Amino acid sequence: MTGHKPTRPALIQTALLLASTLVLAPQIYAHGNQADEGVSRLFIGSKKVKEVCLELKAAESIRYGFEASAPLAFNIHYHEGEVLHYPVKRSAIQMLDAVLSAQISQTYCLMWTNSDEDPVDLELRLQRPAAGYY
Repeated sequence: MTGHKPTRPALIQTALLLASTLVLAPQIYAHGNQADEGVSRLFIGSKKVKEVCLELKAAESIRYGFEASAPLAFNIHYHEGEVLHYPVKRSAIQMLDAVLSAQISQTYCLMWTNSDEDPVDLELRLQRPAAGYY
């Protein structure tokens, strides 16, 4: 489009979208960082692992779900010193919708392992319950 000059609102909207992507992306994609609620798209390379962590207090729950383009190993784990605990552990799973209820206050990490040669796309959904939701 030669000679087309974007309007100021369009430039602001584009800048805000880019800024929110840059600010939010590390929260979801970086190993060990805290996850936000909502829907996120993750990419898991060949022979790679992706981990998304969140803080939960004892008796607090979170609904989580995902759909992957290929089967993956999946677990939810937390660390107590040198010991790893696995409240959830599945192999060769492509889709899941469940609720995690924290037994103790802890950082819980959702982890996917792609043992295949091909990369995998994954859509992750996280939702903390509203009062009376469950």
